[in-house]
Amino acid sequence: MFKKLVKSISIGVIMSFVVAALPLPAFAAGTPHTSWGLVSGGQTTDNWTLYVVARPGETVTGTISESTGNYYYQAQVGNLTTAWNDSDDSLVFVSRETNPGANNHAGHYAVMNEDLSVTTNPQQYNDCTVRQIPTPTAAQGSGNVSLSWTAAATDTSETPQGNNIAGYNVYRSTSQSSGFTQINSSTVTGTNYTDSSGTAGTTYYYTIEPVFRGGVALGVFSANSNGVEFPAPGPSVTGITPNNADQGQTLDVTISGANTSWSGDMSSNVHFSGSGITINSASATSATQIAANISIASDAAATARDVTVDGASGSATFTVNTPSSTAPSISGVSIATAEVGQTIVVSGSNFGTSGEIWFGGVLGTPIIWSASSITVAVPSGVTAGTVEVSVENTEGTDTANITVPGEKVYLDDFEGGAVGSFTAPATLSGYYVFEDVEDITPNDADINSDLRQAEAAYDSATGAKVRYSYVGTDGSSWGGGWGAKLANTLDLSSVDDISLFMKWDGTANQVKLSLKDSDGTAYAASISNTILAALDVYGEVTINKSSFALDADGSDSGHDGAFSWSEIVGYNLVYNGNEETTEYHYLDTVTANLAQVPTGEGIYSIDPASGPAGTKVTITGNGFGDTQGQSMLVFDNTVTGVSYQASQILSWSNTRIEAIVPRLAATGDYKVKVIKITIIQESGMTRAWQSNEVNFKVTASAANEGGLATIYPNPFNPLAETTVVTGTGADANRDTIAFNAGSATRIGIYIYDMTARLVQRRTVTMGTPDTEINALGWDGVQASWNGYDLHNNLAGDGVYLIRIVDENSKRILAKGKILVIKK
Repeated sequence: MFKKLVKSISIGVIMSFVVAALPLPAFAAGTPHTSWGLVSGGQTTDNWTLYVVARPGETVTGTISESTGNYYYQAQVGNLTTAWNDSDDSLVFVSRETNPGANNHAGHYAVMNEDLSVTTNPQQYNDCTVRQIPTPTAAQGSGNVSLSWTAAATDTSETPQGNNIAGYNVYRSTSQSSGFTQINSSTVTGTNYTDSSGTAGTTYYYTIEPVFRGGVALGVFSANSNGVEFPAPGPSVTGITPNNADQGQTLDVTISGANTSWSGDMSSNVHFSGSGITINSASATSATQIAANISIASDAAATARDVTVDGASGSATFTVNTPSSTAPSISGVSIATAEVGQTIVVSGSNFGTSGEIWFGGVLGTPIIWSASSITVAVPSGVTAGTVEVSVENTEGTDTANITVPGEKVYLDDFEGGAVGSFTAPATLSGYYVFEDVEDITPNDADINSDLRQAEAAYDSATGAKVRYSYVGTDGSSWGGGWGAKLANTLDLSSVDDISLFMKWDGTANQVKLSLKDSDGTAYAASISNTILAALDVYGEVTINKSSFALDADGSDSGHDGAFSWSEIVGYNLVYNGNEETTEYHYLDTVTANLAQVPTGEGIYSIDPASGPAGTKVTITGNGFGDTQGQSMLVFDNTVTGVSYQASQILSWSNTRIEAIVPRLAATGDYKVKVIKITIIQESGMTRAWQSNEVNFKVTASAANEGGLATIYPNPFNPLAETTVVTGTGADANRDTIAFNAGSATRIGIYIYDMTARLVQRRTVTMGTPDTEINALGWDGVQASWNGYDLHNNLAGDGVYLIRIVDENSKRILAKGKILVIKK
């Protein structure tokens, strides 16, 4: 057979030379065409398939034989459905696959180039060399797998079309033997491919398939690549906020990246495409976020820009705009509902470095003014309702609306608009410390920066956080404090009371709130420790306007003495007492208030308006509370400053109180007030309201001996912080027992529990100081008890009965009750 084949080939070759001189017409439809080829390295046992690439739908037949390692074939193309023209190119591919489907399968191919414009028939080209499809190599990339392979060998072309390989397809599988799926969407024309669609942690194998000229892929594959585990996605820039800015604008942007690891100064790692954007600073705020400050040049090209970060793939788009106008543009106001004196922040663009902000025709005094933000308090004179806020500069004006309820006026909200910082010029507002600055935290040097703290906030972002050493560094009972100069002069002429929202530090000291008008005159009112002690969580203290009186210590020299409620320019908080504390106390909002206490609440009258100690009086008014609870009626001596709580309350209602003037009250003039202490059930917040004051004159000491002893504090906590009892010569935590002994000279003091068991006793001589320290102390005027019984054991919680006896006649001089609560 081999001899016969060789003979046929020889004849064909001879014929090709003979016929070559005789041109024939192009092949018509249905014309058979026969070509001869010699494939080096082929085997008859190989799985070969013959194709006509230029006409892949045509029928291809042939015969195969083999001898001495060479593969011979005769291919015949027949039954042509259309005519083949001189420009047509017929390529017969011979493809095979060794061990198809096995782990080590390897695809091979051979190509014969046939130019049909050569009209010799038959033809033979001996350029059909067997080629092995190159095997790809896989490697982990940054969140992907990269493939590379060598280019397939180039076949010598006898046709106008050039090389036969047009590109490659890429297949992937999790198995080495099956399940391969094409992953490229278009023909890969190079020798590299990046797989970005895998699942992290999964091992993949890859193979490639050649695509021949004409886009024909014949299902012949390379050997498998090595297995590679798909890596987790690499870092990428995923967003930038805001994503646009005008030419000439400076702003902050936030760049976010997935799977990043950013830290420290990133200024040199952030890049914007194009020119005109300057990176002023860029610092990593977290492993996945960078805060950058950038400036846009006024002549920067107005177009979309990309921002990229070293160590991250991907980019985010940033747009530079040509500003349509340089006039101010308000984008928002926060808060949108605000009272006079309350801080608002106006946000927007093109505000410039200065200008004016108006509130319905009233000029405001801004604390902060920048190109995109204005911090300001609503000024006095703004009427309630919808108010137009207008930002004006040399380029134009823009407006927005806020709502002013008109229920209160803020002296301070500690958000930065009501009070700024003391910087040049000195006319600006700010906080300050008076007396010895070493006794206050924060001190005068840093109170503007450190007074406002988020830790102290109850409402909005910040509150005031303050601590004092009440015993001054000079050894005195300190009495200093701090104050604020307001950004805007406030008109408080129409308000009824002042409210402070605060949380107390637990000491037994008291606070004086002093207001200052424009000529330096100060008016002040004190807040007793009885009220403050109830504020162990944030609560509200309300002081009636009538409680304020001239504050000589807080007034400036040269003041006229007349106080103007319509021109308030500042306030002080003065701390008086002798207790030192390591705790901070908090203050959040100081307001002049109409809405918190409705009009008409307070004392209307006291009847009678004078009388001796022990007189029955009737207080009429409104807002006292339906029951007394923790509320109290207090008589303050206007000369000595001593306060007496009325312990004998005969009746208590919201509009009427009947009580006995404290029997220990000395002759003199008094201010009478009601302190109402309530607990709001929903929040557990304590609210202390102090009424206006009315005058009462004690014309004489108690007319007769006996009656109720005055006991304070009551309830009594023997475990509370240490206080000093006058005359004892040592520190002791004691409950004071005051009484009218009348003519008695030798006094017996007895304390019983509710089972009538004697808990403590002492016999004293009137007018004789006793410095012995024991459970019952005596300073020659009044007795005290430290809460311990006769056996030096701490008394338990409960009610204890006091009996004061004339030891000579054994008659009862006074009696009373003490409630002991240890908490």
